[in-house]
Amino acid sequence: LRGHDGPGRQQTRLTEDETDIYTINEMEVTSVLKNNVARPIKPGDHINVLRSGGGINIKGRKAKTLYHWALWLEMDRTYLLYLSFIPERGFYVAASLISHELRDNKIIILRRGYVTQGLETGRNAESFIASVRTAVAAPCDD
Repeated sequence: LRGHDGPGRQQTRLTEDETDIYTINEMEVTSVLKNNVARPIKPGDHINVLRSGGGINIKGRKAKTLYHWALWLEMDRTYLLYLSFIPERGFYVAASLISHELRDNKIIILRRGYVTQGLETGRNAESFIASVRTAVAAPCDD
């Protein structure tokens, strides 16, 4: 997925109970490794991806929530994200604990304070994506 610059491309909101903040990012799909049969997407589609946290003005005051396990999706960057579709809301939620940025054909692991065994920052992006593609194609065990 690739983020976009421009108005309306990133919207921060309060949760319905007004106890937390989340951000919806408009992303362009560049490739799909495993699709959701109930709501398939294809390269070139624009989808809304939710991440916990963000910054918002509330009654003239700035409020900000930052979760170290849900880092920001920055515009004009390319990511490998693991998504779940929320039909009631009409957007996708990115898995909070695993995020990868693809930069200069390298994988950049986006997790503060955690070490991910076997998935090192700097690994060749093409070989990493090929291994993920193989893993998601395998049948799930019960």
